[in-house]
Amino acid sequence: MSMSQRPNVIFLIADDHRFESIGINGCSAVRTPHLDALGRRGTIFDQAHCQGSMHPAVCVPSRASLMTGRNIFASSCNPTADDYTTGQAECPAFTIPADLPTFPQRLREAGYVTHAIGKWHNDRAAFARSFSSGDRIFFGGMSDHDKVPLNAFDPTGVYATGDIRHEDGLSTDLFADAARSFLGAHGGVCSAQGHRRQQADARDVQVVLHDRVPDQKVVRTESVSELRSLSACLYCALLAASSVGAALPR
Repeated sequence: MSMSQRPNVIFLIADDHRFESIGINGCSAVRTPHLDALGRRGTIFDQAHCQGSMHPAVCVPSRASLMTGRNIFASSCNPTADDYTTGQAECPAFTIPADLPTFPQRLREAGYVTHAIGKWHNDRAAFARSFSSGDRIFFGGMSDHDKVPLNAFDPTGVYATGDIRHEDGLSTDLFADAARSFLGAHGGVCSAQGHRRQQADARDVQVVLHDRVPDQKVVRTESVSELRSLSACLYCALLAASSVGAALPR
């Protein structure tokens, strides 16, 4: 199959996004029309479960498993390691084995442009071999949504601490805007005004967009105004923003 015939791929991970927090899965507290549309047009794995973790950062083994297709033990250099002296992201528990290819790495080797945006709470070496470009990259676990430490793409894979920057705005908006910019530069599926559908060109693009939402329980009510806690309101607002960011045409 020639490059002009290969499909474009957009892969989204919403960190700490509960299964029941999407309208199509039964949530009535917030509307998520675009995520619901993706679910109706695709497949929902309603019996899939997180395998857990050997340390508090559950997103780390989950991401490693998704990237490699292996379980949480095989996709880590040492699942039980707790030595964070070299930096949390480089801890052996967070490191994907160098001889274990990731699926964006395979796509890159097959000629795809692989572009990453947002959170990567695994080792930088795995990131470097997986992606040929990126923007607004966050290496780490927790952060304030309005003060996320961001990195520009570094082709050397070093990502020096001194190069970290902060931008105005919420992480959901910053990551979604970066995705729109990249897609627009490659023929695009979204525009800045109204997310209009555009004709994609023959270039192959693989985008991995990571975002995270607070791990708070959604109170089941009929309207956001009836939500009982500020945390739940924030959670619902971020879900709604995530749904807007995930607007993709057929």
